[in-house]
Amino acid sequence: MEQTHIRIGKDTKVRLQLFQKQHALKTSSEAISAMLQYFSETGDDPAHPTLTAKAQLGEIQKRLNQVVAFIRTFEKENLRPVLSEITKANRQMLSLAPPGGQPLLTQADMREAVSDAVMALFDALKQK
Repeated sequence: MEQTHIRIGKDTKVRLQLFQKQHALKTSSEAISAMLQYFSETGDDPAHPTLTAKAQLGEIQKRLNQVVAFIRTFEKENLRPVLSEITKANRQMLSLAPPGGQPLLTQADMREAVSDAVMALFDALKQK
């Protein structure tokens, strides 16, 4: 590989040497090559830095926590009351069944009714 020289300031040289040591790179050329490879692969723009990967992960975790909180609240305020009402209705129907006769609503019917109710709630939320 043909070598060439570049001029950098003393402060930059010290930073480059520190980077080399931190990343176990033998030469400045290896360090610069590693940096260029990193920017090429990640698409990061060193001229316009944005949030660090760690900060971006923190933002994603924050949003994920918000989604989980929403799901828990939705379950508590919407799904559980619907399930409770369906269970009550099923008990009422079972009490109307003749002794020894078939229940009006089977477990499979109940699961389907709950599934339908949940889907209806999600559809209603989408429209909001």
